[in-house]
Order: sequence, then structure tokens, then C-alpha cells
Amino acid sequence: MLAGRITKGTIAKGALMTALLSIVVSIPLESALAAKRRLPEGACLVSRRQVVANGSTCMFNCNSAGWCNSKLCSNGQLSQLPLLCHSPGICSTIRC
Repeated sequence: MLAGRITKGTIAKGALMTALLSIVVSIPLESALAAKRRLPEGACLVSRRQVVANGSTCMFNCNSAGWCNSKLCSNGQLSQLPLLCHSPGICSTIRC
């Protein structure tokens, strides 16, 4: 008797709701897992997989001539440095 009430439309709606629910649940779960990640003391998280150590720099917005802006990680906070950096031996190789 119950089998007679279930239609293809009902099954499709159930599958769609299950897919949407799994997406909605996975987004906060991913954020929570990233928040649980333990960083070294004073380090800065610049992307999901990239960490800059306390007192180290990272570079961003490099132009075609090779000049890059830099940020300094200080006690978990990134702050932009006022001067551009060019020399690969002196500048950080880590991208912000």
C-alpha cells in the first residue's frame, strides 16, 4: 500500500533535499575544522594550508617587474610593510 504512494517525483524531491542538506552541513563543518587547527605560537594563517611564522614576512601583489608588497606576521596579525621588496634573497618566498 505504501509503495503505491511513492512516485518518481517524491524520490527526486527527497534526493534533492538530501543533497542540499549535505552541502549546508559540510560548509560549517569545514570552517570548524580549520578553526581547530593548531598554529604555532604567534603564527598567521594566510590560507587554508599556508602558515607564516611569527616574525616572518609573506609577499603579495607582485608586479611584472618583480616588485612585491610584503606583510609581516606579528603575534597572529598580518600588517602591511611600507616598502616594496624585489630581491629573492631578501624577500620572502611565501605568498600571502
